Amino acid sequence: MTYMHGSAIKSIKSADGKNYVDIIARNDGFFEFRAHTWVKDEDDHAYWLATYNSGLYDQADTAEHEAEKVIPWLRVQISD
Repeated sequence: MTYMHGSAIKSIKSADGKNYVDIIARNDGFFEFRAHTWVKDEDDHAYWLATYNSGLYDQADTAEHEAEKVIPWLRVQISD
């Protein structure tokens, strides 16, 4: 996925396909991660909702490790 300020270099999907985390390489040389979940509203419209935006990290690995700490489904998936 392409973001206005960078590009996803890795996307980690949940086992059920209803969540994902993008590790993003920003145009300014930093990295971040964003978590999304698939939702349906009361009118049955479905869309990806951003559920977490991280801070900035100097390395992609650091952003990924921090995502594992704060995103519950990712933490469970990694430990399985």
